[in-house]
Amino acid sequence: MEIYVWFLRPFIPLEVRIMYNHGMAKLMNIIFINLILVTLVLALILLIFFNRYIFSLAQETNIASIRNQLITLRNSVVTILFAAFFIFALAFIILRNYLSKLRSDTNNMEKILVSQKNELIVLKNLTDTLASLYNNTTEHTKRKISFLTNAAHDIKTPLSVIIGAIQLINNKYSDMLREKDSLTKNLRIIKQNAYMILRLMNNILELIKLDYNHVKTNMRNCNIVYIVEEITQSISPYSESKGINLIFDTEVEDIVTAIDVDKIEKVILNLLSNAIKFTPSGGEVVVNVRESNNKVYISVKDTGPGIPKEKQQLIFERFKQVESELTRENEGCGIGLSIAKSYVELHLGSLSVKSEENKGSVFIVELPIRTVNEESADKGVENSRHEKIIEAVNIEFSDIYTIA
Repeated sequence: MEIYVWFLRPFIPLEVRIMYNHGMAKLMNIIFINLILVTLVLALILLIFFNRYIFSLAQETNIASIRNQLITLRNSVVTILFAAFFIFALAFIILRNYLSKLRSDTNNMEKILVSQKNELIVLKNLTDTLASLYNNTTEHTKRKISFLTNAAHDIKTPLSVIIGAIQLINNKYSDMLREKDSLTKNLRIIKQNAYMILRLMNNILELIKLDYNHVKTNMRNCNIVYIVEEITQSISPYSESKGINLIFDTEVEDIVTAIDVDKIEKVILNLLSNAIKFTPSGGEVVVNVRESNNKVYISVKDTGPGIPKEKQQLIFERFKQVESELTRENEGCGIGLSIAKSYVELHLGSLSVKSEENKGSVFIVELPIRTVNEESADKGVENSRHEKIIEAVNIEFSDIYTIA
């Protein structure tokens, strides 16, 4: 039986093996105890009969030497039987203790098994509950994302109509509209607020795409120096309206690298809009482009209030803002820098900040210089993007109360 169980051991469940061991322990306990008792009884009976037989044989023998030998033999047998009885008794005690320990270990294993079964049941219930909660959360998240996406698109549709109507009025009645006329002022306010809503809707849609990895990059080989310079020149009306000195500086004229132009434009525009918003009148914003170790570095430095050291990483998190009396009036919803950082990381780059309170901040975009298998875009193609850049600038700078 033991050999049979040993061969089948890998295929026998733990519960069956424990039950088998427990049953075998009880069975062996009964067998050995009964065997020892029967042996002792038989030995006692044998001793009694043997003693009587030897004693009677010794009395019938007249020869003293033979009688003495028989008595000696009887004493030796009695001694051997007593020794065997003692050994059997000792073996019985040892075996009894061993079987008791085996039974105790089996009981403990049974308790552990029952406890593990209960824990598995509890764990399964928790797993089922977590799976149900996860499915519900996923379903609610999908519904929420679907609602936000549809709402954003539904809001963008009338906004596009409003902005298009304002542009049509400005183009058709440009001769009738005067710079200081109340109608012109109201149209400008309408357009500015429409741009603000449009920017918020675009940011919400971009966040949704980033969360679900639906952001696609259209990499082109471009002269990034030209792109940054054109964006900087496009926002000069805003810096001038706030009395801020805007400077563009570069150490090289051409740095051709593969980028998604739209996304890099949004990154630079976000950094510039923050710099213009938080720099007081009379301050300075410096945009610098340089090349080092096969990387391009784009820095936007301002002379604004600065950012406390303990909050410098906080600004790149979603919906996180640095609260201060100097910046509160210019705060948005706290997602622009988060999106900008994600866009830079899509280019295998990084976005960092260095700042001191009351001394300004500098945001640094670091991008690897690489190319893709296509011809570099020439300057004529980039010039055709001028109107699109102006529109993007107006949207990004819509919360600065002067529209270029």
